[in-house]
Amino acid sequence: MKKTKRYIAMTLGFMICIGILAACGNGGSNQDTSPTPGTEVSQTPATTPSTPAAAEEPGGVTMEQAEEGGTYAEEVRIILDNNPINVLNPFLPAANNTSTNASFTMMYDRLLYPEDDGTFSPELASYETSDYTTYSFVLRDDVYFHNGDKMTASDIEWTINTAKNSPGSPSADAWRLVDSINIKSDYEFDLVLGEMNVDFLFGLTRPASGIVNQRAMEADAETGTWVGTGAFSVIDFETGDFVYLQRNDSWWNTANMPVTERVHLRFVPEMGARAIMVQNGEAQISLGTSAEDLPIFENDPDNYEVYRVTFNDPQGMAFNMTDPLMQDKDFRLAVLHAIDFDEVAVVAAGKWASGANESGNFWGLTTEFRHPDLPYIGHDPELAKEYLASSSYAGQTVEIATAIITNIRGSEVIQAHLEDIGINVEVNQMDSPTLNAYIASGQGQINVIFTTITPSAASVRSAFTPGGGQNRSNYSNPEVTALFDEASKTIDREARRDIYYRIQEIIYDEKPVHNVIWRHNGIVISNDIGGIILRSDAHRHDYRGVYLTVNA
Repeated sequence: MKKTKRYIAMTLGFMICIGILAACGNGGSNQDTSPTPGTEVSQTPATTPSTPAAAEEPGGVTMEQAEEGGTYAEEVRIILDNNPINVLNPFLPAANNTSTNASFTMMYDRLLYPEDDGTFSPELASYETSDYTTYSFVLRDDVYFHNGDKMTASDIEWTINTAKNSPGSPSADAWRLVDSINIKSDYEFDLVLGEMNVDFLFGLTRPASGIVNQRAMEADAETGTWVGTGAFSVIDFETGDFVYLQRNDSWWNTANMPVTERVHLRFVPEMGARAIMVQNGEAQISLGTSAEDLPIFENDPDNYEVYRVTFNDPQGMAFNMTDPLMQDKDFRLAVLHAIDFDEVAVVAAGKWASGANESGNFWGLTTEFRHPDLPYIGHDPELAKEYLASSSYAGQTVEIATAIITNIRGSEVIQAHLEDIGINVEVNQMDSPTLNAYIASGQGQINVIFTTITPSAASVRSAFTPGGGQNRSNYSNPEVTALFDEASKTIDREARRDIYYRIQEIIYDEKPVHNVIWRHNGIVISNDIGGIILRSDAHRHDYRGVYLTVNA
């Protein structure tokens, strides 16, 4: 069996993309409003235990495009990570997880696609702006939805209006800044913001910013969101189980048409079963293999490769700042000093996680403008008891709400640490969509969660401003919100850095959230698989170009 070549890269910048995902657009002037990317370094398959240093090197794996004239399997089967797909609807809060975003990338095209050098390339449209308030777009005129409807500017307007009426959803986060849309023709329109924002285009690259079809949604509210313009269309979907996708042979991007006819994305809750399925050929990729099973594949390099992709997303705890006890800073400090982050990491994921001991900063690991000088909160049970004695805690049971297996394991360790200093704790386990809805409704006291933060500082706003889809602590500080607003209007890069540093200093002082661990995801891939893109921002993994070589 032929072993396909791989090009492996890790970038500390915005995103990696090559070959099969390069999109050709109409002419136009594209002005870069995105951050300057970082340095590119090499990454090798993960064969050694993780260390804190390894946790500082998140990145992506890019596999080259299928070779012309090769022979490839009709179907590729991928086991998802620890997040099931419970909805295929970007206008619902429950859609905000890595697995659902992987489906959206297959189903939808977006106006813009982020390149690895920090610029944006046209996907469905070219753009220009002179004032960062009005953005003029020219759509492609050869794009059709899966139901055969031709895409026009009216579909953009429908998508935006639907998103803005869907608070808390990932689509609302992408389009929230749009104040009005001025349609000039079927293929030309302006998006007018309420005020200047240099980060606006970032939101248009999110998986949930894909364009939906008005007629399909009006005809069937449940399945209408399945109709996009993307490289794959939905054949079947079972909530919490699988999404089955068929190649869209009418996709406009003919130069990069996938060679694989069908892709099966499946959630398998039993970690051990995932390893067995890969070994017996039921799946070719496992995005969520357990730490205990990874050595099986690490020790079989003739058939598998294991890649370590450290998540950019903080894995930590958020205090519900609407809860009276959680509003007590002494109590929050008692909790944080009680926790041994390294022990949480080991129990949660073994060598595939490390304690977030390098800084007390809740910011993406490689997100731009990360503050370098915020000391981490040390494990000190005696100091924790002093803070607890000074707090308003009166012996009540404190709830920790969490989801996914690694965070559940970590929560149980945190529970033990807190009980050691005299805090009664109950761990409330649920699935990810339920947890998202639970937090959005203002319930819970301590939430052990991952927070989606990309390499762009613009993404952090969603975690710390009212109504943000990632605001897991229900945090609200008018000064912080005003600083985010100021940053979005500041073109000078050094001035923007200073603003973001100040935001981090305020949040560090108030401590509504705190990172606990960095997760290193061990991804198992058959040696005959290629064409996928893996990133430290797991919400932007891309499987549109995946292929399985079946003979030499």
